[in-house]
Amino acid sequence: MHQDHPDAGFGGEEVHAGQRPVKSKLALASLILAVGSVFLGPLLGVPALILGIAAIKEIRRSGGLTRGCGFAIAGIITSATWLLLIGLAVVAVPLSLVGGLKLRSVNPRGVLKAGRLADLPASATDVRCEGWSGLFTGTDYVMFRASAEDIDKFIAQSPSVKRAVPDLLNAEHRHLPYREEDYAEGHEESEDDYEGDYFAPESLAPKWYDVTMKGKGRKYEIPGDPDKKGHNFGSIIINDQTNTVYIRVAWS
Repeated sequence: MHQDHPDAGFGGEEVHAGQRPVKSKLALASLILAVGSVFLGPLLGVPALILGIAAIKEIRRSGGLTRGCGFAIAGIITSATWLLLIGLAVVAVPLSLVGGLKLRSVNPRGVLKAGRLADLPASATDVRCEGWSGLFTGTDYVMFRASAEDIDKFIAQSPSVKRAVPDLLNAEHRHLPYREEDYAEGHEESEDDYEGDYFAPESLAPKWYDVTMKGKGRKYEIPGDPDKKGHNFGSIIINDQTNTVYIRVAWS
């Protein structure tokens, strides 16, 4: 009866007499790349997986002259697991961001505090506040009307903007929503084609947050809070014709 040689290689094939088994370079490379992919990036996981499979085939065909099946299997398992986790993250994170977005009612005082702004003026009327939040981001909006004097006091008493120089808005420098057709080839100039401050409309902003400005107004930038790692940044846009203040505070 035939018996396997005690030095039989992977698959039960015998080692040829007088020859010593050698370690598979493919298997070793697979393991090194697989471990490297964990620390240096998932792109190394693809060649690690390919080399591991190639090493298994090489070892099976070698008749026991090539060893290192354990290295190859470890490389395959490590790289495949890492690639699977990366793939799940690539799919799950965007879904969680999109699926987790939701509108919510917010307290205007909390928004003003987050933006390092003063309290609402005593003359404030038509106060509105709304926001949305997701897994890693969110934005809150506040609007109010007040007397011109109280609006100036509000700015002067707000730590985040009291020393800021506003971007002045007027008929020649307006705050307008960006429209792709304005920059399309063959577009004919319209009355809105003045030099202005263009912005991308926010799809999740409430309808009352209408910051299009074609007349006299001001725009202040709210810098990120250094104590919050740059969170709570945004803007204040004041319509000086209607004495309306629009506040936007975001975190991400």
